[in-house]
Amino acid sequence: MAEPGTTRTSPLYSRASAVDGFLKTDERQRLARERREEREKYFAAREQQILEKERRAKLQYEKQIEERWRKLEEQRLREEQKRAAVEEKRRRKLREEEVGSIFICMQHYDYCIC
Repeated sequence: MAEPGTTRTSPLYSRASAVDGFLKTDERQRLARERREEREKYFAAREQQILEKERRAKLQYEKQIEERWRKLEEQRLREEQKRAAVEEKRRRKLREEEVGSIFICMQHYDYCIC
């Protein structure tokens, strides 16, 4: 409270009250500034977490796309090799048939009309 001998209307009380009010205002401003700084730090950290999560998601997506392309390329190569093998087998069979028919014609050249 007030010091003995001072009344609420005395200049000493008014000065003390003003200093107390100033200190309270200063303290409130300091606390508000600290809260604001903490809030800014929180939002900055949160933003960093979001950016990091987006970066990881993008890398994962790119990895999946590359894996998909790799598998498609492998499948294309397997199909191409299979087609080439089937074509080669068809050619060999055709050659064998031609050689066989020529051999038969040579054995029975009198009867061959080829």
